[in-house]
Amino acid sequence: MEKRDSKYIILILILAVFAGGVLFLYSRKPLPPTDVKIMDFPLNVADWTGKKEAPEQSVIDILGTDKILLMEFSNKKNQRVLFSVVYGEDNRLSFHPPENCYLGSGETELLSKTKDKVCIDENIMLEVNRITFQMGQSKQLVLYWYMAGDRMTSSYYEQQFFFIFDQIRERKSKGALLRVATIIRQDNEEEAYRILTDFMKNAVPLLGEYI
Repeated sequence: MEKRDSKYIILILILAVFAGGVLFLYSRKPLPPTDVKIMDFPLNVADWTGKKEAPEQSVIDILGTDKILLMEFSNKKNQRVLFSVVYGEDNRLSFHPPENCYLGSGETELLSKTKDKVCIDENIMLEVNRITFQMGQSKQLVLYWYMAGDRMTSSYYEQQFFFIFDQIRERKSKGALLRVATIIRQDNEEEAYRILTDFMKNAVPLLGEYI
């Protein structure tokens, strides 16, 4: 058998397996929805006090879920953190990277994007996406990450893999996009980073109760 023929056979087998997996996912019975508690996330997190805001209907329509938590937290030092969670089950379109929304307005410039690791506690080292935006006259620092079940990751594609893996095992596929943001004052990005990570160290351990 020629090498070219063997390559075609391998390609056909791969496509057949992929098609079989897709048919399996579409043919399985949908699991009942889980009890969603994210909208009950507490207003008080350590020394941070929060208030909730209602998402616009256009945002709900775009993301395909009404489980969108928008909160602004502040502390006694008048430091402020915007905390948002987009929660969804089975609808993987809800979790596109947030920079798409920022840049879609045409009034925001992406200054930098990197990966970073935040030490939440001795048991949790969380990798996040770190982005700096120019928004008019001010700069904003954003950290965001994803959840798939109880797994946390900085990678959108890894989250999608976990979704598919759970569906193949007939487990409920649930996940979230989580984001914290704050204004960079006096061009001190490291201070803004410290503010965000201080909030995260108190908020992240609570997520398991609500997602």
